[in-house]
Amino acid sequence: MVRKNIIFLDIDGVLCTFRSLWKGWAKAMGVTVEESDFLFDNPNGFNPVKMKEIDDIYATGKIAPPNLSLYKWPFDEYCVQYLNQIIKDNDADMVIISSWRVGRTKEELQTLLTERGVIGNVIGRTGRKDTRALEILEWLELIKDKYDVGMCIIDDESLYDIAYLFDEFCLYYVSIRTNGLKEKHIEESKQIFNKSLDIDDIISKSNSIVNHRETMKTFNK
Repeated sequence: MVRKNIIFLDIDGVLCTFRSLWKGWAKAMGVTVEESDFLFDNPNGFNPVKMKEIDDIYATGKIAPPNLSLYKWPFDEYCVQYLNQIIKDNDADMVIISSWRVGRTKEELQTLLTERGVIGNVIGRTGRKDTRALEILEWLELIKDKYDVGMCIIDDESLYDIAYLFDEFCLYYVSIRTNGLKEKHIEESKQIFNKSLDIDDIISKSNSIVNHRETMKTFNK
């Protein structure tokens, strides 16, 4: 069976970070920033002195604010670099699990990522289920008889609705406030891809969870 390594990729918080957002605002307001401005222990991930400088310029009304909302949020150049290295090191393709997939075809997602510097191939996008874990599992079920799958899930909110099924396949400590994907994740991803994935076992685990929930609903009536 052919081996296929797959990155299940989120975008917001992974490639779009507070660093890339504030860089966009600083550029629009003509404020010079250094990389050290993004190392502050600040809830917004940015030097509060620079933040105030941007706010003060914006308050004058002389410069129009940049349109960086929603899908215009710029990608973080460092995070793209780290993702590209993960793709190269593991000969990995991508399946998009991000909300950016909604209303976009696989080809449109490929163009979107390529235009922003991502080198990998988009081979799919997940559907819509109750949780992202179930969306990923549905996609894996479709290919489990065709490929020997290695996988790594990159999502800044994986603890929310992915880890209950795929904990050992998730990259952790990815956060929008701490600049998304990090250099340390390059090596960590290699370790995750090397883990054995038994899709049938995950399916069984998912069914057990569903059955338990249904039993508890009946018990609590």
